[in-house]
This record gives sequence, C-alpha cells and structure tokens, in this order.
Amino acid sequence: MSKDVLGVTVHDAQGVVADLLQKLGGQDGQEWLTATKRFLRKENPWPFPHVSNYSVMVDYKKPVSEYLEDANYDSVNSNIVDENFPIKPICCTEYCECYHKPAELQLLHFGRQVTIEEVKNELDKQALLPANIWELLAFGIAYPDPQRKFQIVALGSSWTRSDGARYVPELSSDERNPRRAHLCHLGRSGFGSDCHFLAIRK
Repeated sequence: MSKDVLGVTVHDAQGVVADLLQKLGGQDGQEWLTATKRFLRKENPWPFPHVSNYSVMVDYKKPVSEYLEDANYDSVNSNIVDENFPIKPICCTEYCECYHKPAELQLLHFGRQVTIEEVKNELDKQALLPANIWELLAFGIAYPDPQRKFQIVALGSSWTRSDGARYVPELSSDERNPRRAHLCHLGRSGFGSDCHFLAIRK
C-alpha cells in the first residue's frame, strides 16, 4: 500500500479515525469535538485543568441512603449514612422547588498531584463551588461510567471521624468493585493525578 510523505498508510489512519468518530458520537462528543479543533490548530487538545460538563437533576431532600439504594453500588463505605450526611435546609419552605432542580456540574482534572488548597483556588477562579454528596450521588446515577475509569471527589461535603480525621465522599472503582461509593481522607499529601473533582456553578 502506498504511503504519503509522512510515511502513514490509509490503513494506519483508519483505526484512529474510526475511534475518533465513535468518541464524537458518544456521550462526551462535544468535549471530543472541542479537543479535535484545538489539535487541528496545533494547540494542546487537553489543557489542564481539563473540564467536562454534565447536567443532572438533584433532589436535595432525598436522604443519602435512598440515593445509595437507587444507585445499587457494588461497595459502600459504612460511614456514608444519613446520620453523617444529614439533609441541610435550603429555604424555609419544605416543598420549595429549590430542593429538586437541575444542576450544571463540571468535572475538573488537573493531570497531576494537587493539594486541596490548589483545587479550591482553581474552583474560585472559575466561579465554581465544590459539589456536595447529593450532587455527587445524582451524578453517579445519571453517569455511571466515569467512576469506572477514575476517582471522582466531592469536596462540598465531609465527615469528621472521632479522632478528628476528615473525609469527603468519592465515587471510584477497584478490581472487585466496578462501582463503589467510598470516603477519601483529606491528608497532607493531597490527591493523586488520577483524581477528578466535581463542582457546580456559584
């Protein structure tokens, strides 16, 4: 088969093009289209922090235990219970629409190890708030696949253990549990390069 000046055959490119077309037609198609346009302009297609957009419906009066039951996770940390993550009043009216509404969520990935201060500073720059556990669990139900690929943390909710150690909710996976809801310790070492952070517009 003939080759062009770069030494690339049509056969070599077919697989790449087919893979790209599949991604463009998938759930994250707009994200891949934006990245492809950057690539064609000889720009970095995945600038950091990389941001993905998602829309979900969130019921802020729904107990965490019901969210977990609906999600049917393979593994749930025993400390993710209603007592540790109680429902917080949003307004004075119990049946206000504020408790059940659409949320525009963003998933940030820094591509390196980061501290909680670095994450919060970047969220402030982009006029974002860290997602809470209700937004995280609603995201996990609406979009079950991302957590199979990487860890997703919600810094907007936390639980403090009796010894003072603080934990935040995360969605992740391991070899035995493709989908799990666990807690991530807020240690001095920060978060690994694989970690993604869920946020919402202020």
